[in-house]
Order: sequence, then structure tokens, then C-alpha cells
Amino acid sequence: MGAALPFMHWAGTLARSHAQPLRPITQDMAKGDRARKLAPQTYLAAAREASRLGVVHAPSYAIAGYAYDRMGDRTKSRNAMATAIDLSRRTGTAYMWLIQDSVKRNDAVGALRGYDALMRTMPEQTDPMLTQLAVITQHPEGRRAILPYVRPSNPWLIRYLFAAVERVPSARPLGLLLMQSPKLDDSKDTREIARLLVEKLGKEEEYALIQQVYPRLPGGNAADLTTLALNERSLSSGYRPVAWQLSEEGDATANVDAGETAGSLELSASSAPVTRGIAARKVAYLAPGSYRLSWRVLERQPANDPATSARWIIRCGKTQLAEGDNMFVANAERSVSFMVGSACDAVIVELLMSGGNGRDPATIVIGNIAAGPVGLAQQ
Repeated sequence: MGAALPFMHWAGTLARSHAQPLRPITQDMAKGDRARKLAPQTYLAAAREASRLGVVHAPSYAIAGYAYDRMGDRTKSRNAMATAIDLSRRTGTAYMWLIQDSVKRNDAVGALRGYDALMRTMPEQTDPMLTQLAVITQHPEGRRAILPYVRPSNPWLIRYLFAAVERVPSARPLGLLLMQSPKLDDSKDTREIARLLVEKLGKEEEYALIQQVYPRLPGGNAADLTTLALNERSLSSGYRPVAWQLSEEGDATANVDAGETAGSLELSASSAPVTRGIAARKVAYLAPGSYRLSWRVLERQPANDPATSARWIIRCGKTQLAEGDNMFVANAERSVSFMVGSACDAVIVELLMSGGNGRDPATIVIGNIAAGPVGLAQQ
């Protein structure tokens, strides 16, 4: 009994979903609501007579099914609803009743089978159901029930994945589901879903899950996870914050331009006066040991405001591992060493900018950003 309780939690969500006004599906229910109070035999007889005359009339069987339900005979109700669906795959009311029936019987497989059939036959009318499927993804039992439908041949898969990443508070449940499912096909839609997923997981600081799911995503390369260097791949391939994340608005912003030497890149960052913010960020997964981040300052303005600063902050989770010197100081160090422990899920490198007290923004251009183990060639 105890094992069923978590399922009942999300199954209740399914049941509540059908109270929502799915008007395109329920119009025939509204028209027959008063008539349903009559004996079900009336509608079965009408349906049989229609069939004898060569007229398919699935709604009569669906209405009879509701009537049987009100009489307390759910077995006959099930049979009537199944007949309605056999006669017409677009009998939405029968699908809805069978879904509710599966929920009441704690049958996750049956409920999802009904959802699948309904969304295949009436895709334009079932958008609210995608939200409910996204909600139940938050529960382990829900993920187990949905898992068989995470396959390329499923016509509503992409719609569901977008709902699961956009319509629920956390991206973690979808990440866990994609850890169990076959890899997604590589397409424009699946890459957009991957981008939304990784960025949302990054905001939630779900770094351990990012490391696991990232190589399974379309466009996700395991090599991206282990570098802190600024290069073409770590900038434009993959998904932020595994790829370099540059702030485009707010108190501090950054962009990247081609450097003077072939293949090199330069990071330009700025911060408005009397403001402070993160201009750039990257996450990497490094083996335990000692590392050094190095760089070269190419330009900086202004050069004489002591309140202006730009420095690298390196942390593991919320624990700071190291802080670089202020790069606006002429004789500042151009590297910073840090130690990664065995308990560190991910290393986060951030460029923290402070705008100073002047009238103009503080700007800095940094090149040759690289990182590697101490004592080895940096990469």
C-alpha cells in the first residue's frame, strides 16, 4: 500500500486535469448531459439501431457509458467506452473517461495509454494535457509511466518535452527522465530543448545532473565538460553554462571578438559606474588536483580609478576556491592557482566586474584565457 501512495499523489493531478474546460473535446458531453440521466439502454438501443442502418454513432455508446457509470456499473461503462473508441478514434469523451478510470484504479500504464491515444488523434485540442504530463514528470512514478513514450516515433514527444522544460518550476525531473530514456534524435527542436534544459539546470545549480545528462543531449560533447579555456568550441558549441556564458544585459556585460593571431579569441567586458556584476561564467568538471587559470590583459579603461575592478572568482558550488588579482592594477598577477577536492561537483569560473566611481563604464579586454593542471601544459 505504501508504495502506491506516491503514485496516487501524481494520479490525483491527472484526475484534477480533467476538471479543466477542454471545450473542443467536451462539447458533445455538454449537449447530452441532461439526456444521460435516462437509462443507458435507451442509448445502447439507439446506437445498435444506427449501426444496423449503417450509421456509426460512437457518441451514443459514450453517453451510455456515462450512464452506466452513474448507475455504479463500471465494467459495463468500460465496455461501452471501448466500443465508442472502436467506432471512432475521435471520441474524446470516451478517452477521458477511460483515463479517469485508470487513475482511480491506480493504473499508470493505462492512464498514459489513454493520453497517448487522445493526443495522437486530437493533437490540436489536447495542449492542456501536455501541461499535466509535464507536472507528473516531477514524480518518479510519473517518469516511469512516461518513459516508454520518449522515443522518436512518438508524434507528441517534442510538444511534451517543450512543456516539461518550460511549464514546471524545475528542470531536474526532465533531466532525470532523459538520463533513463534513449538518446534524442538530433534536430533543431531537440537542440533547443537541450539548450533550455541545460541553462535552466545551471540556474538551479544542478551541476552534478548537468554532468550526467550533457553528453546524452543532441549537440552535447563530453569534451566540453572538462575545459576552462576560451576557444571557438567552448564559446559557440554546446550549451551554457558548460559553454561560456556571456552576460548580454544588466550591470556587467561581455562579448567575444577574434584575436590578433589566427584562431585566438578576446573577451571584452564592461560594467556601468557604481555597479557590480558577473560578466562571464563557465562551468567545468575537473579531476581532483591543483590547477592554474591564466590570462593576458590587452586593454583597460579607465586605468586610474581605484574603485574599478575586474577579477576572476573560482568556486565549487557556493565555496570559493580562489580569487584573482584586480586586473585594473598594472602590476597584478596574470594567473591564479586553485585546488579541486574530491567532493567538488563542478568548478565555476566567473569574471566579476565593478564599474568604479567615474562617469563612463569600466571596460577591459582579456586574451589567452587558459587553464590546466599545475606542472603540466595548460589547455
